[in-house]
Formats: sequence, C-alpha cells, structure tokens
Amino acid sequence: MGSILAMLLICVLLGEQCATVTKVWLPNTNYGNTANWDKRRVPCSSDHVQLNQGKALAVSLRSVHTLKSLSLPVDGELIFYHGAELHFADALNSDSDTPEFCRDSGDIHFVATVQDWYKPSNWQDDTLKALSNVILHIDNVPCIHDTAIFPKENSFLVKSSNPIKVAAIVLNGQRQSSKSFKDFCTSEPGSLQFNLTDFADITSVNCKDQTGCTCGNLKFAETICSHVKCKEPACSWPFKPEGSCCDICGTLLKLNVGENFNMDRYRDLVMNISLTEYDGVSLGTSKTEKGFVQMVLTDEENGRKAQVAAQNLREMITSEKAFGVASTQVLAQSSIKVTVAKQTGKPKSSMIIPLAVGLSILLLFILIAVLFLIFRRNKKKQSCTFAPVILDDHLEMDELDSLQNSPKACDEFSDKAVFAVNNPLYESATEWK
Repeated sequence: MGSILAMLLICVLLGEQCATVTKVWLPNTNYGNTANWDKRRVPCSSDHVQLNQGKALAVSLRSVHTLKSLSLPVDGELIFYHGAELHFADALNSDSDTPEFCRDSGDIHFVATVQDWYKPSNWQDDTLKALSNVILHIDNVPCIHDTAIFPKENSFLVKSSNPIKVAAIVLNGQRQSSKSFKDFCTSEPGSLQFNLTDFADITSVNCKDQTGCTCGNLKFAETICSHVKCKEPACSWPFKPEGSCCDICGTLLKLNVGENFNMDRYRDLVMNISLTEYDGVSLGTSKTEKGFVQMVLTDEENGRKAQVAAQNLREMITSEKAFGVASTQVLAQSSIKVTVAKQTGKPKSSMIIPLAVGLSILLLFILIAVLFLIFRRNKKKQSCTFAPVILDDHLEMDELDSLQNSPKACDEFSDKAVFAVNNPLYESATEWK
C-alpha cells in the first residue's frame, strides 16, 4: 500500500507531466540490430555482407564494424552516425581467432522488412517503458491526441495505406509539423524510410477533456486486427472489449467518474499499480466510443488472477479520492470454471458424446438379450406342445398330460420321446400283403 500512495503523491506533484501519452516506434533497419540479419547475429570480419535484397532502404551504423566484403543495393544509403566506422578485413581470421558465434561465416543477408504503421506490436507505450501483453490493440497504435516518436540515430522502413492523424511526431529528436514531415518523406533519404499513401496530419492538438478522449482508431480496426494473431481463450465465457482484436478471459469494468477524474493521471497510476502489485495480470484502460471509461484486466491463464485483481482495484480506486472514481460496474466477466482443453463459446464437456454413445449401446444390448430370452422360452413351450407327434410306444397318455402341464418336465420328456414318426401308409401296405 505504501508504493501505491507514493505513486499517487508523485503524479499529483508532477501534474501535467503525467498527462502526455507518447508511443515509440520499435522496428528499425539498423546495421547493429541482430534481428535484421538472417543468421540472427551482427556480421563478423569473415562475412560477405549482402544488403542488396531487391528494395530501396536506408541502413544506419552507430559503432565500428569489420567485414570481409559488402554488396550494396542499387538504390539505398548507409547512414554513419557519430562514432560509426566500417572496416574491411584483409584476410580471413584463423579458426583460433574466430569467435564461436562466427563459425558459420560466409554470406550473411540483411532481412529487415517494411513495417505497417497500424501494426500494434510495432509500438510501445513510453509510459510503461516495456512491451507488456497488449490488450487494447487499437489503442496501442498512436491515437489522434498522442505523440509518435521515432528514436534518434535509427533508420526505418515504414508504410501505411491509411491516413495518419496524431498530435505530434518526433523524428531524430526533432518535433515535426505536417509540412516538415511531408518534406522529409518526399526527399530522397526520407523516401527510403517512409512509404505513406496519405501524408500525416499532425494537429498539435492534445485531448481537452480531462476525463479522457476516444482514440479515433476504431475506423481502422480491420487493418489493425489483420496484424494480430489471437490465442484461443482458456475460459468458458470470454468477451471482447472495445479496442481489442481478440476474445479475452478476465473482467471488464465500467468506471463512473467524478468531476476531478483525470484520465492520464489515473491511467499511469493504475497501470503502474497493476505491474507492481499483480504479477501476471495485464491491464488496459480507455475512453470508449460510447463515452464511458473502461478498465480491462486479463491474464495468460483463465482470467482468475485478473478477477481477483479487478476486485481489489475496484475497492481501492473508489476509496481513494485521488482517482476521482465514484463507483464501478462489472460489464463482463469470464467464468472462473476452467475448461480442460482450449475452447471458445459456450462451455462443453468432451465426455458427453462418448458417454451418450456408450449408454445407447448398453441399452441396445440389454434389449436384444431380453428379446432373445423371450423367444427361447416360447420356442421351448412349443416343443412340449407338439410332443405327441413323436411319441414312443412306451409313453402312456396320462404321463404325457403330466409332462405337458409341467414346464420342468420338458427336458425329461424329450429324453423319453422317440424322434421318429410311424408312417400309417407303410403299416397299411404291410397288412395288405
């Protein structure tokens, strides 16, 4: 609780310094970035570096590098920042001098690809300084009142087929206007890094409503979500909050805010509290298109941890006046009943169908057995009834009657019966002779 109060005090003292939302672009085309090479390592002195991947690009260098040879693209540039040098080795190093990670030396290819502005994972909220599990994908792309930052001494490969509208863009440490950014994008060096169908609209307008403003990216939801791969939720009844591309497990809260509610201070506070106090729980908060503030909590399991965190946060943010939240309302909550296998939609058990089939087969077997016993019993009775047609000469009529009227005597009767029939015609023929 002490850490929570400390964060409250810091943000109150800083005031508007907590209010700016900045989002940093993550991918780059830097020479020293291991992710940009097919061998997932920086080129060694015994490597033949291949930058000619068939498209125009800019590659930035920020330190000293040694290589065997270099193949450049037809259209492109190498940007040398302060302290950057590129050396060529005169001869291959001996095996004893070659580092272990360079044992596979030879051709090494630059494989950085063009990245879409509207891909959520390309951006990081600078407030948190970490790329946590993104919940509200649409809000993770710079909103119309956000500042988009492209880090200094980096090169990029950015594209967009949709219009861009933000409050500010910072490139190479300099704040851009719509005109200056357009001039850079249309220049020869800038065209190697930015391929935009429509030029960015930089408004310099921050959110005027302290209770928060809508992001403005919902109209680009189809494009944004096309870059998102969703996991199947592990709970029985997942839900999809506004701004998310995926169904999630957890809790969705609606905040009834007061006049002193400040979205930016509240957002920074709650996000930091969730990271420090609730391990494994991710949290997202935003102003929805319907005009209310939502808080979304989820986790990587079935939402159970998120529900516990939601309950604790509900009590805290309504009791602490610094948050400016009058009350909260649960809009959606996934079931805490966990399914054995991953599934979506309504809960179902994998044992229901096999059990039903088994019971059906068992009932059918019992029915066949009963019918067989009835049929056999009737057949036995009939064998006793027609016994007179196969009588032995030594069996008396009185004895026959007693056998026919006694079920237990059927077996005994069959022992005494002779399975031969006297032919009257044969007897007549004998007498005639």
